[in-house]
Amino acid sequence: MQNLAFMGTNVSQGLGRGVVIATGKKTELGKTSHLLQVKPHQTESQKGIASFGMFLFRIILIFSLGIFLFLAIFKHDWIESLLFALAIAVGISPELLPVIITINLSKGAQKMSKKHVIVKRLMSIEDLGNTDVLCTDKTGTLTAGNIALKDYFDFNKNKNQEILKYSLLCNIFTISKNITGNPLDEAILYFAKKNHLTKLTSGYKIIDSLSFDFIRRRMSVIVEKKSQRLLICKGAVEETLKICRQVIL
Repeated sequence: MQNLAFMGTNVSQGLGRGVVIATGKKTELGKTSHLLQVKPHQTESQKGIASFGMFLFRIILIFSLGIFLFLAIFKHDWIESLLFALAIAVGISPELLPVIITINLSKGAQKMSKKHVIVKRLMSIEDLGNTDVLCTDKTGTLTAGNIALKDYFDFNKNKNQEILKYSLLCNIFTISKNITGNPLDEAILYFAKKNHLTKLTSGYKIIDSLSFDFIRRRMSVIVEKKSQRLLICKGAVEETLKICRQVIL
C-alpha cells in the first residue's frame, strides 16, 4: 500500500506522474462499493410494526385455535369447525394496517416537502421525529470550503503590487498549466484574473522551480526578465527567515 494514491484523491502539493494499476471495482476505493449494497438496518418504526404484527398474529392464532377446538368438541364436525376458524382468523386480521401506515407516513413526507425536505425512505420520518440532536456537515451547502483572497499589502500595510506579482510568479499554476495546485495559489490566481492583474507577470520566464515540501516548508522559483534573474521564495515564516541574511520591512 506504500506509494499508492487512491482514486478520488486530490493532490494539493507538488508535481508528479501517476500510473494507473487498477480501475473500477478493482481499486481500493471500488472494493468498498459492496458496503453500499448491504441491507439497511431496521428503524425503530419498523421494529415496532414488526413487534405489533407478531403480537396480533399470536392473538389471532390463539383465538382461532380456541374457536376451532370449542366447535370441534361440541359439534363434532372437524371440517366445518376448521373452515369457520379460518374464516374468523381472516376476518379479524388487520389487512389495511400496512395501507394505513403508508398513508400516514406519506402525509408526513408531504408536510416535510413543503418545508423543502425530501424524504427518500418513508420509515425514516419517525426516526427523524425522535431525534434530539442532529449533527450535519454544511460544507458545500452553506459554505463552499474555498480560500479567497480579499486584499494584499506589505508589512507597512501599504498596497504594493510587487507582493501580488511575486505571489503570482511563485505560484504552482504559473509553473505548470492546467493542474490542481495549492488552494492558496488558486485563490491568488483567481484574485488576479478577477481584477485583471495577471499582466503583472508579463515578460517573466520561469527558469527553474522547487516545489513545496513538508521538510523545507517553502517553495522556490527562479524567473528571468531582460537577462536579469530573480529567486522568489514562499513558505513558512520561520523557515524562510532562517535562510535570510537580511530582512527589509
